[in-house]
Amino acid sequence: MRNWVWRAFHHPLQGQTNKRRSEQKTTQQVGAGRRLSAALLKIRFGDSLPPTGLGSAASIHRRRLSSNVRQKMESPVLDELKAALANLELTDEQFEILPANRGRVIFDEMLQTFTNGVDCRWWWERFSSDSFSVTFEDGQSYTRICSIVPDPDQHVYFVVEDDRADFFPVCLTTPRIAQKVIGDCFGFEYYLVPKDRSWLLCENHHDAMIGIGEKITAQLRKQQAEQDGSRRRL
Repeated sequence: MRNWVWRAFHHPLQGQTNKRRSEQKTTQQVGAGRRLSAALLKIRFGDSLPPTGLGSAASIHRRRLSSNVRQKMESPVLDELKAALANLELTDEQFEILPANRGRVIFDEMLQTFTNGVDCRWWWERFSSDSFSVTFEDGQSYTRICSIVPDPDQHVYFVVEDDRADFFPVCLTTPRIAQKVIGDCFGFEYYLVPKDRSWLLCENHHDAMIGIGEKITAQLRKQQAEQDGSRRRL
């Protein structure tokens, strides 16, 4: 089983027990933080504070800091993809990470097709079309990509989940090559979609393969039946 990239996210029920105590502590921290920020900003700007005072100075400082952080922050997913491409000695013709201007257009078109335009982290939770999913017990769902898609050598879009990016990176490759690249990377969610967007195949962090379109769902149902048959024979 591949190692999945887990990212922290807030659960609505998390921390409810100590909510009141947490709120009191937060209020104290905010007050202390503001006093410290005022002192630091005075040091940073000296007598050159903006005419509107500390509030404006703090806003300017936060924007500058946020911009610097975004510029320095790198995507571990893209780094992992690029390392896999180098390791597998793939050319740009075999696997192309599309530039942002092209990728954004294709990304938005996919959202319109598969989630009614909703931009969410996990597309499979918001699919607007009927889907079918199978969870393979060996945790090696990606190894079945070539046996599920209609043509493993047709050019498709390969979209990888990356919550550090403004939108998920879009790549152009074939299912056969995508399967090799996935096997050379740590675990991340991905989507395979042909250029006409007539079907979709994805794998999520629950090791489930999810498909949209009769050509894909028929193969998933077939593979589930085979897995169920093998289980009964044991």
